[in-house]
Amino acid sequence: MTTRVAHKGLQLVSTTRQRTLALAETLSQTELDRSPAPGKWSVGEILDHLIKSDGVYYEVIRELFQLRQAGKEAYIRYGFKDINASVLGIPKSSIGFFEIPFGMFNLFVPRTIRTFLMTSRWFPTEAPDVARPRPGRSGGMLRRALNNAPDELETLFESHPGLKYDDFKFYHPLFGENNLYQLLQILTFHESIHHKQIQETILKIQ
Repeated sequence: MTTRVAHKGLQLVSTTRQRTLALAETLSQTELDRSPAPGKWSVGEILDHLIKSDGVYYEVIRELFQLRQAGKEAYIRYGFKDINASVLGIPKSSIGFFEIPFGMFNLFVPRTIRTFLMTSRWFPTEAPDVARPRPGRSGGMLRRALNNAPDELETLFESHPGLKYDDFKFYHPLFGENNLYQLLQILTFHESIHHKQIQETILKIQ
């Protein structure tokens, strides 16, 4: 993956994020905090979930660069004990038992199909504990964090120019093995799914 392809991925991250900010830009703090139904995330919680998801995957990218700088293989593998997302209603306490079946799924199903399924609302998922949102965060804090994140990510890539990004790999038990560009794609697919959720939530609270 060339620097130009990486820049394309970063531009996609930025464009997707601007769409997120536009969807919520006119909401008051009361509207951001209002849940559409018991147990359902408010718009503010959806936004905070995206912020926390950024934190998880940006740290993975940072660690991959650090591994390469240290002369080590730029490869990180997560299991369900590292990121306990759940799918299809499987209890988080039991999800670890499905690591081998998901590994086989990742091995034989094409990546584009896997990514579509895992980021599709047709495939019910539960956020890992590390990405669970914090209710009641101020709109100003949410918007600043969301707005600043793509620039932080671009700065991270710019500080490591001229690398062969195909050699940087991250294995996720749900998404399989992906290089850096593919990881950026997963981030944007995931965020785009939440755009629909934000739109639906706004309709229900107004």
